[in-house]
Amino acid sequence: MASAGLIVIALALLSPLHHFEFYLGKLRYALARMFPNLISGSQQEQTRAAIALEPTVADVGFSTQMAAGADEFKKLGQIILFVCSGNTCRSPMAAAIGNAEIARRFSLPLENLDRAGPLALSAGISARDGAPMTTEAKQALNSIGIPANGHRASNLTAELALQVEKIFCMTQAQRNAVIEIAPAAAGKTLCLDPDGDVEDPMGSELANYVNCARRIHSLVRLRFDEIGLPGSFARLE
Repeated sequence: MASAGLIVIALALLSPLHHFEFYLGKLRYALARMFPNLISGSQQEQTRAAIALEPTVADVGFSTQMAAGADEFKKLGQIILFVCSGNTCRSPMAAAIGNAEIARRFSLPLENLDRAGPLALSAGISARDGAPMTTEAKQALNSIGIPANGHRASNLTAELALQVEKIFCMTQAQRNAVIEIAPAAAGKTLCLDPDGDVEDPMGSELANYVNCARRIHSLVRLRFDEIGLPGSFARLE
């Protein structure tokens, strides 16, 4: 009986409340089999009926929520966010470069990047939702051996800013804008270049886009070294 009491206490502490009656019923049934005279016949029948039931709605709901939470955590992983103004040139180039660098550091093909854990994304301060990456930005990426993806512009939200691991902005003005949107993210929001702004090549010749992509590539490597990538992120096997 003392052991049974300890089991009941453990179940109460470790199980969700809606599971308690279910496990208590199992315990009563086990005791009834071991000590037939301890529990009345009617109670034994009630206990058999209770533990024979399928899991309750609460049980299913709890399991579903736990599974969904785990899937969401795996999906988000550790996100490194790059931010510019329109999200069609500098920040999507930085995200493409970032993902290629993550894949290289984890010795993974780019198509298997989801196995690494970290992921690079981008957003804009004043983006036109759905706008594609500029043709020049795609060409600049190709010129340094990095494939352009099917990027579509999106605006930064406070929710996204709070979820990500680090935020790297192209200019100080954009960093200020991010902090205004999400003040709690100030500590993890930095300029990509610690020594100055990454100027927007928009509207200039292709050579300027290529130079911008090369500069971003060097800065991404620098920042990833600073945060210990991949050392500070556990690889998902």
